Amino acid sequence: MKPSTRLLSVIVVLAVGYVVASAQDEPLVDKGLLDFLKIVEDADGFTNLRAGASLDAKIVGKVLSGGPVFADPQTKNGFHIVNLDREDGVSERHIHGSRLRPVSSWKAFGPEASSGRLRHLGFEAVVTEPPFVASEHKVKRNAEGVVLVDGKIPWGQDGGQPNRMLKLEVAIDGKKIDLPAAATDNLYEPNFDTLVLLTPGDPARHSILMMANSDGAGGYIVVWAFEKGSYRGRAVIMP
Repeated sequence: MKPSTRLLSVIVVLAVGYVVASAQDEPLVDKGLLDFLKIVEDADGFTNLRAGASLDAKIVGKVLSGGPVFADPQTKNGFHIVNLDREDGVSERHIHGSRLRPVSSWKAFGPEASSGRLRHLGFEAVVTEPPFVASEHKVKRNAEGVVLVDGKIPWGQDGGQPNRMLKLEVAIDGKKIDLPAAATDNLYEPNFDTLVLLTPGDPARHSILMMANSDGAGGYIVVWAFEKGSYRGRAVIMP
């Protein structure tokens, strides 16, 4: 799913700010980018994604409560256009604003230099970059000459074949978190020094991991959300 034109134009600027800020250590994440990042909060345990800005619009998916989305601040009938990670022919997805919680006031904590390791108050994340082995995947080019890996355009490359995979391990209070394969599926070219933890206080209750990755082109921002010690989903956007 491609971001709305307005959201894309703003994310382009903010993504650059994210990378620069990370290199300068303060702030770790541009506040403007945080204004677009939201967490779903719904007593039902999930909220519906709709094809239009109406409760009568077709339901085209769901997001778990505690899951992340990038949301356009502009609304229509109280609904925000949101961006996740999917390309399935649905041009826009909408979530009502009453189901979105801001994270702009959450505190940010950076990694241990460029090690790919981040630790804070019992939360520990380790990112590694095993080499991409083409023989272990189905690699081909589409009609436009863009490389597809297992049928998908790989995040982190600008039309070429990936060089480095992304592997993520997370533990909270000493307990390893079970991450599904979908958490890191199709993510490549990690930049260790952009790893950031966002939390309102206790990361065991609420936390988000964020990275800005690329091979120099084809950049993307990925966030993974955790709530009460469980993985709640990811969102990816390309500026």
